[in-house]
Formats: sequence, C-alpha cells, structure tokens
Amino acid sequence: MRRIDLFCKLVAPLCIALVAGFSTSIAIFVTFGMTTSSVFVEYYAIARVYYQVDGLQPRPIPSPTTHSTNSTRQTFRSCISYIQHPAFLPSFSLSLLYLTVLTFGGQMVTYLLSLGFTSTSIGLLRTISTVFELSSTWLVPKAMHKIGAIRCGIWFLNWQIVWVVLAVLMLWVDVPQRYAVVGLLAGTIASRVGLWGFDLSAQVIVQEVCLSEQRYSLTSLLT
Repeated sequence: MRRIDLFCKLVAPLCIALVAGFSTSIAIFVTFGMTTSSVFVEYYAIARVYYQVDGLQPRPIPSPTTHSTNSTRQTFRSCISYIQHPAFLPSFSLSLLYLTVLTFGGQMVTYLLSLGFTSTSIGLLRTISTVFELSSTWLVPKAMHKIGAIRCGIWFLNWQIVWVVLAVLMLWVDVPQRYAVVGLLAGTIASRVGLWGFDLSAQVIVQEVCLSEQRYSLTSLLT
C-alpha cells in the first residue's frame, strides 16, 4: 500500500509539471478536475473496506444519555493509556517526524521558484525524490527480516538525521549559492529514504504491540 501511494506521488508531480511547462492555467484546471473526481473514488474505497472489515468498526457506541463528564473522563483515560502504551514512543516520534519542512512541499517549491527553477525542473526533482522514497519499500522488509523492526527503525532514523544535518549545514556554510542549493537538494532527497524507512518500521512496531481492543480508542484519540 505504501508503494502504491509513493508511486502515485512519483507520477503526479511529473505529469503536472509537464503540463505546467506548457500552460499554467491548464495545469490548474487539470489539478482541480483530478482532485474533485478522486474524492468519490476515495470515499467509495474507504467505505467499502470499512464495512467489510469488522475490526475497523467501533465496539459499543455510547448511549445518547451519556453525560459529557463521562466523555471527558474517557478521553483522559485514553490519553493516559496512549502515553503508557509500549507503542507511544515510536508512534509519537513518527508524528514529530513530519514536522520537517525539508521535503518537496509548498515551502521548498516556493524557495526553488524564487531561485529561478522552472516547474518542469522542480517536477523532475520531486520525481527523483520519490524514486528514493520508493526504494525504502524494498529495503525496509529486507532490513526488518535481518535485524528486526526496532533496530531497522533506528538505522533509518539515523540515516535521515545525518542527511538532514548535512542539508541544513549547506545553508550555513559560506559557499557559493549554487553549491548550497545542490547540497540542500541532495540532503533532502537522500533523507527521504530514512523518513519512509522509519515510517514503515514504526507502523510495524505499533501493529505488533497494539491489542485489538485498544485500536479503536487509540485511533479515536489520534484522529
């Protein structure tokens, strides 16, 4: 599933970048049309999986007469249960992982455009980044088979830290701007292998230690 998701992220930016290179207005309408039409497909797929898998549906639904105080207490208990759960540290660290702006998102694209990069070149860079991300879907299963999910997650997290630090240092070291930008892009692209490698490792850890009766309460808390 992660490989399918990343493959879509590989194809989409490249296609839109090529269209934007021809006409920005057409690219905007194409993006709008595809985004609007995909809502119905996504809703249908999610609803079908939800109703076919009993484990995804909530257990007992509280009665309408339940007092708000009980709901507050239940939320508080869920928070305490989440903090004390063995999966808290990998789950929480995975959430913090996505606070980084060293990704080809809005901030990075705006920065590259201000430096004179074209939409097509940015699309190609995002494609290269996604290829690196896709590689983690093959590396992680093999690494987890050899060293386990916990050590695998630590290795990939260290990989990301090293490349993120190198990317940031390129902005602080007194070097020509073109070298700084190349270092920033190289560090950002290489760090994505570590990010998705840790993402997959952390999800496996959470799935292994989270009991079925805890999944709904923890999921409700996180969402």
